[in-house]
Amino acid sequence: MTGIKDGISGGLSSQDNSDTGLSEGNFISIDEVTNSGLNYHDVATEGFYVTPVWKWMVSDIEKLKELVPVLYKIKEENPEGNNRSNFASWQSPDDLHLRPEFKDLVQMLLNISEVQIQNHPWECIGMWSNINPPGGGNNVHMHEGVLSGTVWLQANPELSGGLVFCDPRIRSKMSGQRGSLIFGTNNKGYHPIDGMGVLFPAWFEHFVLENKDDKDRISISFNLV
Repeated sequence: MTGIKDGISGGLSSQDNSDTGLSEGNFISIDEVTNSGLNYHDVATEGFYVTPVWKWMVSDIEKLKELVPVLYKIKEENPEGNNRSNFASWQSPDDLHLRPEFKDLVQMLLNISEVQIQNHPWECIGMWSNINPPGGGNNVHMHEGVLSGTVWLQANPELSGGLVFCDPRIRSKMSGQRGSLIFGTNNKGYHPIDGMGVLFPAWFEHFVLENKDDKDRISISFNLV
């Protein structure tokens, strides 16, 4: 009997009636074969330890973009900035949540967290901006607090550098390439879009790819408890 491998090499088609591959004449049903193991039923797939990520779009995008010149002014006043996960980039002090210009942004984040995630009072304990010029990005890192996230103010979805999450299942690579296909162990993430925001667990390791655009990639990140 011709098997699956031969069927594929022979150009298996759903319209092929020849005796090649998985045609009706040589398909073997488990029910028709002796010594094929125990019978079974009700196979189900369930996800354990699924990591949630919440995303949304800011409706008042023009109001959000009014923060861009504010950020450049802060950069002008503090050109050194903070040096943390960022490379070839500028990161502001992490006190933006205390400045009146960012009050509406902070309130939006608290509203999303309380209404969409957990009906519980939330507090912002840190907020900062990343301005990644061409060639800039962020190395692998995680945050403090319970929830963390970012909102993009200026970015090219295809060129500015995506936000990439590392698989938190630390033993997942042990299953090799086949396991990667079955269990989806490749890194996942988002292309940056102006006005898009994401929230995720603070312990969820992530990094930002290099900005290959000719304009700055601008985002605001934060930690909540």
